[in-house]
Amino acid sequence: MNNINFLWLGIIIVLEACALYYVKKYATDDNKIKFLFMSVILYAIIPYLLYKITKDGTGIAITNTIWNIVSTIYGLLIGIIIFNEHITTEQKVGITFGTIGILFMVWKNE
Repeated sequence: MNNINFLWLGIIIVLEACALYYVKKYATDDNKIKFLFMSVILYAIIPYLLYKITKDGTGIAITNTIWNIVSTIYGLLIGIIIFNEHITTEQKVGITFGTIGILFMVWKNE
């Protein structure tokens, strides 16, 4: 994955983080349609950026795996820090195992 593809992936990650925030705001803020609209717009941009990454020959498998690692981390942070969500000990263990599994998938991948 070259530097420009990491840039596109970074933009995807930021867009999805914002979209997740707006989805949660829509669900908790009296269903204000502006939050749902913003999340739809942000999610609509992501496929184009995935196209930009894969047209250069970068595999969708590795791109998606990296995206999932980061998505798990910021999804947790958004839920816990911003929306004061709580997770059980069992869920924390599952999240830890899932993250370790994903890390093994990308470790030393060429």
